[in-house]
Amino acid sequence: MEQEMKRKLLVLGFDGATFDLIEPFRKKGVLPNFTRIMEGGAWAPLISVIPPVSAPAWVSISTGKNPGKHNIYGFTDGRGNIVNSTFRKAKAIWNLLDEQRKKSIIINIPVTYPPETINGAIYPGILDPDEKVYHGRFQIDKEALMERKKALEKTFQWEFKKTEKALRYMKEQEWDFFFILYFLSDFVPTIYWKYMDPNHPQHIHDPDLSQAIEKSYTVLDEILGRFLSLMDEQTDLVVISDHGIGPSKKVLNINEWLRQNGFLTLKMEQYEKALSPEKVARFLENHKIVGKLVMVFPDSLLKGAYRLVFKRSRNLQSRMRGDTMAYAHSHAHFATIWLPQKNDEILNDLEMKIKELKDPETGERIITRIYRREELFHGPFANNGPDLVLEALPHYSMRSQRIGNLFAEPIQSGDHRMNGIFIAHGPHVKKGTLQEISIFDACPTFLTLLGLPVPQDMDGRTLTEFVGAVQKTKASDTERDLQQEFYSKKEEEKIKKRL
Repeated sequence: MEQEMKRKLLVLGFDGATFDLIEPFRKKGVLPNFTRIMEGGAWAPLISVIPPVSAPAWVSISTGKNPGKHNIYGFTDGRGNIVNSTFRKAKAIWNLLDEQRKKSIIINIPVTYPPETINGAIYPGILDPDEKVYHGRFQIDKEALMERKKALEKTFQWEFKKTEKALRYMKEQEWDFFFILYFLSDFVPTIYWKYMDPNHPQHIHDPDLSQAIEKSYTVLDEILGRFLSLMDEQTDLVVISDHGIGPSKKVLNINEWLRQNGFLTLKMEQYEKALSPEKVARFLENHKIVGKLVMVFPDSLLKGAYRLVFKRSRNLQSRMRGDTMAYAHSHAHFATIWLPQKNDEILNDLEMKIKELKDPETGERIITRIYRREELFHGPFANNGPDLVLEALPHYSMRSQRIGNLFAEPIQSGDHRMNGIFIAHGPHVKKGTLQEISIFDACPTFLTLLGLPVPQDMDGRTLTEFVGAVQKTKASDTERDLQQEFYSKKEEEKIKKRL
């Protein structure tokens, strides 16, 4: 009984990790630690939230609830405000562990700034305005104009340094729950997919960069091995991702479609058709100018040029006219549609028209499914969500930043997919596999692995096939009411530049 009270759980988050890449790399024999925990433990594909965006997905993993209950629908809300930890309306697992006098260490998880006071420590991730603290994809993206091979090596070195610091925390601090997130498996495939995939329409033959994605997974495998070396008979391990990654072959500028069809009107209709960011990025890369620019121009100027490419995305709502009926935010092959004034007639009209959208080159219908808000979100904060969610064919990335051209080439050759990963290994885990699980099943399973009760108002379930029986508790007192504006205008602008 005494040993049961000392259960510990280590959760390694690998943002964007997918079995679509893990399995072929495992068959090549380059992921020995993934193979070890999968063959000795339990695993299943994990179905993400819709849309599969990191901010709401990691909050759903941490709370066991859908966005209608936790109130996080993206990195921004429907009005374009950057979210922070006070926007989250449901208790996260570290809050529940606090109530059980358990100690948590939380590192680099989205929407944890400003950090809460807990029994343990929170080291915020994305959306922390302090870039010195920030670790992840969007810091690395600032180097998009740097020579890619050097940027890759620098990134790998950084991940190992971060791991060494985390391992010190594990060894030197007391904890019951340790949760750390890595973004390597997200941003490397999104940038380097075209180098790996000879069938990608933008494929670039480069013997070194063609191995970039595989190399990033071998780095994560080595990191996994370092954590495994510290495991003991009281500690279980979960490796989890929030979504997967797959190829992006064409971009649909969804707000341009809304403009062309009369749903979106702007104050100044000036469109940059001649020289798009996509064309600039493609020209620099194809002519191998990127590395030379780094040697010639100051770093600050290059960063400024990169930011200028995306400046329009941050000004859309300030440029909308009052008679706008709908506008969109984009998320991989999904888009969220928001109506300033709720109107079923507008929704019906928009649905009818968008269903008919076809690619003029292939003739295929692009939109595969349209969700009304109530189909996806339920709970006290469901009305804060989008009015519609559009799902396109997976190889079409939807973008809301550009006005002027309906279709474009993608700047990034990879994008999010719905299928993430869940792998459990340890003394309290039964070997097995499932066809798929829900992202909402993560938090209840974490609690059960720790020997703790599961609140009844969670949307997921304990994976009893993997971890055994579950204790249920009442749903009361698992909501929070803390929302505040924590960012200054300068900090908001700083974060938006990363996004």
